[in-house]
Amino acid sequence: MSVSNFFYQTTSFSPTIYTLPQFRKSHQENHFDGQNIIIQNSHESLVRVSTLIKDLASNLNTPKGSKSPLQALLEGTLYLPATEENKPLFAEITQAFSKQQGYLSRLFSNESWEEWSENRTALGKVASQFRNCIENRAEVCSFTNEMTSQLIQKANEESRVLLKGLGSREVTRTATSSCLYGLTGGIAGSFLFKNPLPVLMGISKCFPRAYAQQKVGNEFQVNTWTSGRQIGPSVASFSNGNFVVTWSSNGQDIYYGSFGQLFDGNGTKIGNEFRAHSNTIGNEQSPSVASFSNGNFVVTRDSQYLDGSFYGVYCLLFNGTGSQIGNEFQANTYSLVNQRSNSVASFSNGNFVVTWNSAVQDGDREGIFGQLFRGSGTKTGREFQVNTYTNGSQSSSAVTSLSNGNFVVTWNSFGQNGSTGVYGQLFIGNGAKFGSEFRANTYTTNWQRFPSVASFSNGNFVVTWESYGQDGSRHGVYGQLFDGNGAKIGNEFQVNTYTTNHQWRPSVASFSNDNFVVTWGSDGQDGDNWGIYGQLFDGNGAKIGNEFQVNTYTNNSQSSCSVASFSNGNFVVTWSSDGQDGSDFGVYGQIFHDNITYPSSSPTNTTPSFSNSTMSARTSVNPSNSGIVPSTPRVISQGNRMTKFLDMM
Repeated sequence: MSVSNFFYQTTSFSPTIYTLPQFRKSHQENHFDGQNIIIQNSHESLVRVSTLIKDLASNLNTPKGSKSPLQALLEGTLYLPATEENKPLFAEITQAFSKQQGYLSRLFSNESWEEWSENRTALGKVASQFRNCIENRAEVCSFTNEMTSQLIQKANEESRVLLKGLGSREVTRTATSSCLYGLTGGIAGSFLFKNPLPVLMGISKCFPRAYAQQKVGNEFQVNTWTSGRQIGPSVASFSNGNFVVTWSSNGQDIYYGSFGQLFDGNGTKIGNEFRAHSNTIGNEQSPSVASFSNGNFVVTRDSQYLDGSFYGVYCLLFNGTGSQIGNEFQANTYSLVNQRSNSVASFSNGNFVVTWNSAVQDGDREGIFGQLFRGSGTKTGREFQVNTYTNGSQSSSAVTSLSNGNFVVTWNSFGQNGSTGVYGQLFIGNGAKFGSEFRANTYTTNWQRFPSVASFSNGNFVVTWESYGQDGSRHGVYGQLFDGNGAKIGNEFQVNTYTTNHQWRPSVASFSNDNFVVTWGSDGQDGDNWGIYGQLFDGNGAKIGNEFQVNTYTNNSQSSCSVASFSNGNFVVTWSSDGQDGSDFGVYGQIFHDNITYPSSSPTNTTPSFSNSTMSARTSVNPSNSGIVPSTPRVISQGNRMTKFLDMM
């Protein structure tokens, strides 16, 4: 399909002031038919451009929760809705175009990039640097050195002037018209920026949003023992691309027992299913797992009768082959009544932290407590209380470590501030509280509960939870970003798009580029009881693509999901599936690849496959002088398809 035909079919019914037919009428001398941009792997090229522009916008030193003029202009022109309300703005843009006559014509000509970026604005120079980097004409260090603070700030100031001149206003994204809006805004952006990058991004909006992620291989069974019920999986990934899944198994050890299985990055089992406990006199259930940088991992569980009371929390260390290291050890010191509902997180130095609910220990029903450990399993310091508010029950804790060695614990609190909500507390690495406990949810009607938490490389973190009645139909899934001090970044956001019946029990995992993925159970969405769904997000909490179905097998219910990410942009989701293994519930998994933000990685056993010939250079802001300093690129190569793609424009 040619460029013109592609545009014509998607925009000929556009209500905008400046449509393609009007453009064609006023530019009869231009013959850009036949310049076919819909080429093999063009989506790969488009998402690379999108990633590069996003990286550029992220390198401006702006207050948390706000956008720089450069980012606002990039996103605003890309997602400008063609509504009656925006007609005056379109008129202003059209007027601005008349002063820049000919740029769109040149966009579709064979004129070289340099000829129409030379001596242009800082925005044009930045775009030119991008192309040099894509083509590998210059070393990445040279590219990042030339992206000086002065150049970035000048581009930002040019954006500020353009926004002011165009009467900047808030724009909204309409999912059903994202293709139309993307094209409209992309053409507008190409006029303003004097380069084709925005229109390329606009074209990318017309590709199926399912490209945002794709399955790697088939859905796979985790458990080998299938009699009885295998439920409640927990998953953790390793730096080498392997991962480990743990779950509760009923009847395999007379009562409930905790078991695990190692996998390689393709979902192939490594060794045999292993027992993650020694005690067999009662239930050993609800295992949680965390991995270490050296390839070892720790499994924590709720153990019945072992500490002399009803339940206590116990731990076992394993090496990368699934062999047990030493003996199991107790996490809780206080052992009256119940200590259960454990959560575990590891630190980069090999230590780890375990949290749990403890009955009556804080003076009223249940409270949240924790214990730090060295990598050898030796306790560091004393057991500590997490919650400050102690009335009623505080339960269902979730813990994650932060990049600076601190950690954050989240939990449900019953009746606090007049409702049941999700709360959190930051700690420094020695277990001392950092700041005060904080509420995660903003919406407080009915109840918000069952949090999941993940941290980012920049020190921020995200909390997700289920909220009753907020999305208009029973439970929905919501989230909130926080900085490393526990301050909210932006507003609380809705995770699920499908809202009929219940969407609940979320699990969240972050990627190395500070994007994240949320998974949850959805009632009736896959056509038969519960199914598992997911949604990718960028580091600002904006959705990447549409929500997607995780499970392939849809009979009966698939529930209780857990998700973990890998450094190459893959992620794995595990869940319990009713009847799939022939005997009650079994545990299943599916690996995915994030195509939007990790186009440089090649998912294994996937069709279509992406080429390894890609690059993604990242720069970062030096807080001391707001200068741009180079950081290690993920992949560097020629990017031939991208070069061909841009040359055709």
